[in-house]
Amino acid sequence: HEIYRPGELPGREPFPTAATRAAILIVRDPRDVACSYAPFFGLEVDQAINALGRTGRGGVSSPAQTQTDQPWGSWSTHAESWLAADVPFPVHLVRYEDLKRDAVATLEPVFAAIGLECTREELAAAVEQSRFDRLKSSEVERGFRETSKNTRTFFRRGVAGGWRDELSP
Repeated sequence: HEIYRPGELPGREPFPTAATRAAILIVRDPRDVACSYAPFFGLEVDQAINALGRTGRGGVSSPAQTQTDQPWGSWSTHAESWLAADVPFPVHLVRYEDLKRDAVATLEPVFAAIGLECTREELAAAVEQSRFDRLKSSEVERGFRETSKNTRTFFRRGVAGGWRDELSP
């Protein structure tokens, strides 16, 4: 969730180059993000939309139980920070909507590009184990440590295009 930024002190980088092979940036339609962001932060949808569009790279205090302040920036500055030419490792862009449509086909070339070796069958098994309905069931049974203090559950709907049911024109 954090914007990419270089460390202020050598050896204190938030994303140490020596320990980073690559990054995978997952982007989601900001209309869907607003619908998810609002309950997570305890906001009205219009407030969430304003927060997602705010300028700058400021910090946001996540209401998740185990998170610290994280500089998120706006939806645009977040994506731009990871896709900038000066990020010192490869960044692979993945659309959430593509993951929902076909996670294996979406991740296979990314994993190959970053040198993460697994067979198509292993990847398909991992995708099967991390289906949204399984994660939601697991949260009901065991809880989830990143649940917001503003909501009872972290895993809300997990659909692409859900904004059509939630946002006014």
